[in-house]
Amino acid sequence: FCSINLFVFLRVEGEDSSSRRINNPTAKRLITKIFYSDGSSPHQLVYSEEKGLLTNAYQTHDDVTDYRKFIEKASQESERTVVGLRQYFLNWVSTSRSE
Repeated sequence: FCSINLFVFLRVEGEDSSSRRINNPTAKRLITKIFYSDGSSPHQLVYSEEKGLLTNAYQTHDDVTDYRKFIEKASQESERTVVGLRQYFLNWVSTSRSE
């Protein structure tokens, strides 16, 4: 269970319940909480919708520090769709890893 590093919880707003589909393009998916584990310890809350990125989030591993920078930067962008954020992340990974 701890080897799953991230648990991300989403809330869907604007879903048309009569369609019984989650593929509604007008619905917004918002991240409400993120929990992280280094693989050996219990998951720890590192982001909440109310407080943003928590200061007690893991900061010891280089990748975690990089991801923290990504989350901070992404939270300032206007893109909020899952598809758009995924593309933003892939672009970020390809440019940050090639430097």
